[in-house]
Amino acid sequence: MNSLEYSFNPDLNKIIQVLTLFCQKNDNDLNKVKAVKLMFLADRYHLRKYGRLLSSDIYYAMKMGPVCSNTKDMTKMFGKSISNNSYNYSTSGVYNSKVFSNSDKEALNFSLENFNKFKYSELVDITHDYPEWKQYEDFFMKSENKKKRIGINIFNFFKDPIIRNSKHIINYLDGKDIFAMDKDLLNCSKTIFLKSLKANELWNQ
Repeated sequence: MNSLEYSFNPDLNKIIQVLTLFCQKNDNDLNKVKAVKLMFLADRYHLRKYGRLLSSDIYYAMKMGPVCSNTKDMTKMFGKSISNNSYNYSTSGVYNSKVFSNSDKEALNFSLENFNKFKYSELVDITHDYPEWKQYEDFFMKSENKKKRIGINIFNFFKDPIIRNSKHIINYLDGKDIFAMDKDLLNCSKTIFLKSLKANELWNQ
């Protein structure tokens, strides 16, 4: 099952608040690619631990890594940053934390605490090592595919990277898989997610 096949609707209000938070944590001058990577990393954490994507966004693999489609599009709604760089954005919005559950906040804090220190280009490298994208590495190495995208199998979020083959995790994260968790708990989250997909499918019949 790829991300295009599940029928949850992206929570656009929540995505706006995430983008507002991320921007404020970066002096109101945030690279759009970095924002998308931080969202992916928060979603990855939340799905693996709680069996639900924080954003309910649709994911694609692209040359620069996993991309949450609606989040990427919504960065265009914000103004240009104070650096007047079309690749950065700023916001005059007020962050509203009330749209988030406690587990949402936990995932956002995880993403910011562990990854906000990196440049966008470094986050591109790091996210290339996770299974969601790694399987497409050879595809995107071909010049004719650099502008293409592939729907990500959302269940690959539950897979662990092979550290010995993950040069960027070794380089930037000291070879530590910071998403690692107990296998039984991970399988429980996977079961919860699968059941939620089936329930949603029945609800929408």
